[in-house]
Amino acid sequence: MEIALVLLGALAGGVITWVLSSRSRDVERRDQTRGFIDALIAEVSVAGELADVDLDINNLDPKRMDIIKERCKRLGNARSVFDASSEKLGLLPSPLPEQIVRYYGRLTVRADKLEGIVSETGFFSTMNGRERLPHRKEDYEVARKEIVLEADILKEDLLKIRP
Repeated sequence: MEIALVLLGALAGGVITWVLSSRSRDVERRDQTRGFIDALIAEVSVAGELADVDLDINNLDPKRMDIIKERCKRLGNARSVFDASSEKLGLLPSPLPEQIVRYYGRLTVRADKLEGIVSETGFFSTMNGRERLPHRKEDYEVARKEIVLEADILKEDLLKIRP
C-alpha cells in the first residue's frame, strides 16, 4: 500500500512538472513570437515612413543627390530584423510568412528602382517651363506609393495576430 502511495505521489509530481514545463514553453514561445512581430512592425513602419516622407518627390532636393541616393539605399537596407530572424517566420500563421518574404523582396527591387529613376539625367530638369521626364516622375511616385501601401497592409496584418 505504501509503495502504491509513493508511486502515485511520484506520478502526480511528474504530471505536475510536465504541465508546468509545458506552460512555461508556451509562454516562452508566445513571448518570442510577440518580440519577433513587434520588431517586424517597427522595421516595416520605418520603411513605410522613409518612403512616405523622406522620399516624397516634393521633399527631394535635386542639388543633394547624395542624400537622395542614401535614402534609397537606407530603404533597400531596411531589412535587418528580417535578415537576422527569418528562421522565426515559422512561428507565424500562414499566409504571413509568404507575405513577409514577398514584401521584403519587392521592397529591395522598388528601392533600387527609385534610386535608378532619380539618377537618370534630366529627372529633375525642366525645358521651356515643362518637366523633361514627367512619365519617370509618375513611375517614381507609383513605386514609392506601392512601398507605403504594402508597408501599411503588412503592419496591419501583423498587428492582427500579435499575441
